[in-house]
Amino acid sequence: MKLPKKMNKKELLIVPYVYQDGVPTFRDSGLKELYHRTKEDGLLPIVFYNQDPMTFQEDEFVRMFKSPDVFLFVIFLEGEPCGYSWLTDIADHRAQGSFCFFKKFQGDLVEFGKQVLQFMLNI
Repeated sequence: MKLPKKMNKKELLIVPYVYQDGVPTFRDSGLKELYHRTKEDGLLPIVFYNQDPMTFQEDEFVRMFKSPDVFLFVIFLEGEPCGYSWLTDIADHRAQGSFCFFKKFQGDLVEFGKQVLQFMLNI
C-alpha cells in the first residue's frame, strides 16, 4: 500500500480494513504488528480491558478484527501507523467505537480523536 507523500504534519490518514477484489487492505501479519505494538506499549490491558490477557493473544486479535461485525480502521501519521480504531454493535443509527493510539503519538490525542470522530461521522 502506498501512502500519500504530501500530508499536513498533524493530518491523519485513516485506512479501513476492507477487501478489494478479494484482497484485504492489510495482511494478517500487519494486524499482528498492531497487536505487538499495542502489547509493547503496555496498552493491551487498557484498551482490551474486557479480554483475558492469558487468552487474548495475537491470533484472537486478528480474528476479532477480521470478524464481519467489526469495522477496523488503521490510522497513519506521516506514513507510520500511529494507532487504530474500530466500530462494533452497529444498528439503528448508532455504533460503539473504540480506539488505540500508540504511546509515541499520545501527545496529540485530543486533536487525533477529533479527526477520527469526524472521519467516522462522515462514513
